[in-house]
Amino acid sequence: MSRKQSMRSRHCSTTVSRRTDSRTVICAALGVLLFTVAGPLSAQEASVVTRIGPRSISVAVELDYRGEQVLESLAAGMRSEITFSIRLYQPVRGPSRLLGDRLIAEYHPSFTAHRDPFTREYVIESAVGTQRRISSADVFLEEFFSLAAFPVPTNTIDDLEYHYLMCQVELRPVRLVPALDFLGAVRPGDTVVTPWRRVDLQAFGGAT
Repeated sequence: MSRKQSMRSRHCSTTVSRRTDSRTVICAALGVLLFTVAGPLSAQEASVVTRIGPRSISVAVELDYRGEQVLESLAAGMRSEITFSIRLYQPVRGPSRLLGDRLIAEYHPSFTAHRDPFTREYVIESAVGTQRRISSADVFLEEFFSLAAFPVPTNTIDDLEYHYLMCQVELRPVRLVPALDFLGAVRPGDTVVTPWRRVDLQAFGGAT
């Protein structure tokens, strides 16, 4: 074999090796991602506490869920997302009740979480960009799984005691970026969704 052919052979071997290494890295990364998100999650419960003031209802919601999968997701450099759905209804009486109760207002406050790779702090970010930084994993989970004192305006409602709230929590331990959303077909049960929780309102405040 000539020197020129030998150099060409070594160059081809190096190129194939690099391609193989790249494919191995990509496959390994996808394998870790699939392992992280594939485990089925069962539905959890959410507790709801309401306090009624002169102009608004203060709604606090807390998800009862162990957060190991969220912590593993953040440790792997991914994000988690939680959404609290709050609906205010007015019961409908008479024949019209067959069409369902009247939806007065609806809110979907949501938060994403990630871990700062430099400070190792847990970061909770709201939809408007505000951030909370927490160093303790236990405190982070407590904060991330709860919605504190969310205001629902009621200053235009006269008969509030005849209304009720419906609350639900949706948790995505792994929030995939759009480029990886094709994995949706192979990640069963990776979203935790609680049953809707009804809270009947009373004129002087209520709790459940």
